[in-house]
Amino acid sequence: MAPRKEPIITSLSNENTPRTQQLRINQSLIQRIDRVREAIAKETKRKKKTRHDYFLEAIYEKLEADEDNYGPP
Repeated sequence: MAPRKEPIITSLSNENTPRTQQLRINQSLIQRIDRVREAIAKETKRKKKTRHDYFLEAIYEKLEADEDNYGPP
């Protein structure tokens, strides 16, 4: 997985639009996914990806794509 990029919401922190709220939720979910993946990696020390890895990766990519699609109106 690619290294973490800076969250887009840092520049939107003063806005309170539905889109900004969704981006904040997405960023929170991305952070939670990172913590879960770290915990799984520490416990299992495995090399093969499991179904959970693919599931988390798909969610992660969807959330980041959603942030990437945010642009000026």
